[in-house]
Amino acid sequence: YQVMPGGGIGGGGGGGMVLDTMIFEPKAWNLVSVPKTLNNSSVNIAFENLSSDDNNMKWFYNSSTNEWEHPSDILPLRSYWVYNNASNRIFQKLTYKNMSGPNLPPSMKLNVGWNLIGHTSTNSMPVDSALISIKGKYSNLLTYSPLEGWKIYIVGNPLLQQFNTFEPGRGYWIFMIENAT
Repeated sequence: YQVMPGGGIGGGGGGGMVLDTMIFEPKAWNLVSVPKTLNNSSVNIAFENLSSDDNNMKWFYNSSTNEWEHPSDILPLRSYWVYNNASNRIFQKLTYKNMSGPNLPPSMKLNVGWNLIGHTSTNSMPVDSALISIKGKYSNLLTYSPLEGWKIYIVGNPLLQQFNTFEPGRGYWIFMIENAT
């Protein structure tokens, strides 16, 4: 899926909260994403506050290979399962690359079936607006947080939509009914 122009890639616009600190809940799996390109995307730098404990795990699901991978870099559009082994919350400051001037929005190939995606705006956005470039090509979404548990969004069924906005920093499972970019 792609970020549409004005979706927060260059920063600013639209008001709302700008994500600059990620919070990892203690002794829990966190489904997270970064909304923009990080200044240093290396996983050990991007999530440096988690790097001191070998039991803190980071995973990315690669839908092209249908395999779980340990990421070397933290990239926008992707979502990551991150385990915080500490007994307290860990706060991670995010530093974004200066993207002044014309920039192509990031894109990612989504395959039929389940894919992990991230929200690439620094502002909350209605699901339909965030996924406008793949409208009609997905059927449902899931998101998870250790504080709220699982939430589902079924396209076309408001009774089965437990969320209706994409939030900066959250990760999402999306079920694709067609391949898309």
